[in-house]
Amino acid sequence: MAEEKLNLPADAFEPLPKDEAQDNENIAGPSLSFAQNVWIRFKQRKAAMIS
Repeated sequence: MAEEKLNLPADAFEPLPKDEAQDNENIAGPSLSFAQNVWIRFKQRKAAMIS
């Protein structure tokens, strides 16, 4: 596969304002305990429950 390089002009990019730069680290879902995570994964994989 040939790699294709993009030539983007410098004006295609602009810095974020200071107040928006900190808002990009949001957790998408609720945190789960280890046991909750294991139970959800076991339910998704029925073969793992049998073995």
